[in-house]
Amino acid sequence: MPQLGTIDSPYFSVFRQTTLVLSYGVLADVVVGLHFLFVLFVGLGVAAVWKWHGLVWIHVPAVIWGIVIEVSGAICPLTWVEHWLRQRAGTDGPGSDFVAFYIFPILYPEGFTREMQLLVAALLVSVNATGYIGLYCAAIRNKCGPS
Repeated sequence: MPQLGTIDSPYFSVFRQTTLVLSYGVLADVVVGLHFLFVLFVGLGVAAVWKWHGLVWIHVPAVIWGIVIEVSGAICPLTWVEHWLRQRAGTDGPGSDFVAFYIFPILYPEGFTREMQLLVAALLVSVNATGYIGLYCAAIRNKCGPS
């Protein structure tokens, strides 16, 4: 017969299962937060590249990835990971109030159509192209000296 404080105890098993479920939910929220930060970086990271030029090697591939995901209509792998973690936690929707009310509507807007996806891709191209053209022009100006 298992003792109350041993690993064989049914109480320990329930505790372990509850901890795993909570951990999956917390991890899902972390993935959503990282996803949100990645989306911000793709859309607005060119501003950081103006300050830290070395980021260009990370930002350009991220922008290309974002554009490919939007144009192809594919689902980002971070979304798959988040859904898998939510299933493991036994939930379908966001776990915390912050994620549910602030981040989810931005990442997964209700009624987001294919045309809207293509518009987002065009916006990504135009914002980032404008930023990189401006950066290039500033570099040329600095290299050639003031006019």
